Amino acid sequence: MMRKILLLTILALTILGNAKIIIDKIDTSEFPEVHLNVLTTGFYSSGDFMLSEDGVMIKPLVKLLEREPLKVLKIYYFLDVSGSMNDRLESIIRQLSLFSRAVEEFFEGEVINTLIAVSDVIIEQLQCSALEIRDRLIELYSLTTAADEDLGHVLSTYSFEEGALVVIVDDEDSWKSDPTLTLEESGIPFIALKTGSENAKKLARVTYGLVFDESNLSELERLISEFSRSWWEFTYTSPFPYLSVHTIEIGGEKKNYFTLLEHPLIFPEEETVKATAGENLTIKGVVTGEIMKFEAYYGDELQKAAIFDNEYRVNFIPETGIKKLTLRACSVFRCTEKAVTIIGIETQPALKVELSWSEPYVDLDLYIIEPSKSVYFLNSSNIGILDTDSQSGPGKEVYLLDPKEKIPPSGDYKVRVHYYRGETPINFRVVIYSYGRVIADETFQLEKSNPENCSPEATGADWLDVINLKF
Repeated sequence: MMRKILLLTILALTILGNAKIIIDKIDTSEFPEVHLNVLTTGFYSSGDFMLSEDGVMIKPLVKLLEREPLKVLKIYYFLDVSGSMNDRLESIIRQLSLFSRAVEEFFEGEVINTLIAVSDVIIEQLQCSALEIRDRLIELYSLTTAADEDLGHVLSTYSFEEGALVVIVDDEDSWKSDPTLTLEESGIPFIALKTGSENAKKLARVTYGLVFDESNLSELERLISEFSRSWWEFTYTSPFPYLSVHTIEIGGEKKNYFTLLEHPLIFPEEETVKATAGENLTIKGVVTGEIMKFEAYYGDELQKAAIFDNEYRVNFIPETGIKKLTLRACSVFRCTEKAVTIIGIETQPALKVELSWSEPYVDLDLYIIEPSKSVYFLNSSNIGILDTDSQSGPGKEVYLLDPKEKIPPSGDYKVRVHYYRGETPINFRVVIYSYGRVIADETFQLEKSNPENCSPEATGADWLDVINLKF
């Protein structure tokens, strides 16, 4: 029944020397988007590929197009025969015998089993059929060996052939070095026994292999079905669109391609620009290809743009807030666009409070109760500032919360006015601005003064709470 699941048309495939990856075709018709057709022989999944262009690592979009099964599957059994597992030999031999018979059942082509006995070094290796495995295992486990084994070193230095599957039979004492970094990108899946070491299980996980016992034959069937010749499509954007000759490398396989820029490409110096709102701004960059027309739009408005030796400049005045500058270059073939984000930063204070009065010989004081501090003329431990202290009218006092130097803290801001000195009721005006916009403008009156009642939290007829602001 399991055999029927894997029935595929068997082609007369041969293993291509030691090459596991072949870059078959490169399509640059949509450059800088590049499409590769890649042929692999052996076990590969989409997460196994490391692609670079001109030395820069790239994460492409990988798509499997087609698989064909291999003709030959080679299984390498690495056996720790140092004696530390003698009490589990019967169970190990039973599991390996079951494993080898299952592989013969699942794989349509020829299976070649190689048993490798390891102690401090490889002491013997031999090939056998699935029917012979039990007797050959008993033979190898009966060898007299040393006990100073390092299975990790042996695995990392062994030269595997194409179409390989590696089975590790060990315990935790079998390892002195960790070969994971060497083997995780090899394209070879590793099998660890469930009763084996954590090192072997880790290697099985990172190589998309399997931790095997009698209960997961269906997972083994899935793994064996992926031993094949496969055609893949890679799609990515070239990181070097200025160059005409590029070198691609995947798993040691290299191939060059040449690009002809038939349509323009736009490369701004920066894709996000912070600028002062209301002041002239120049955006610069490079545009490649045969340019028939170059335009720039800030929002919907066409801006002044110039090109000299493939370098462009756009001059305009940004507004407050975030808007897009759209750059558009056209050749006789097509037009391309590139957007630059312009962040217009407001230069007006985040908050400005003006207190003013016209009567002579009168002294009013402005107080701003910030979310954490009181602000008045002699207090320096605050966020905002009072720029002057008018002690006789006509007078004006101004509070500033300047965004260019400090981030305005959020919270409640209370505006208070104290009648410090004067003989008669006094009228005064308070105007409040936020980033240059008037948010309050009112006239108030205080009845009498009191120079002794100056605490910022004081109350009385000489004090008036003008407004509370949520900022």
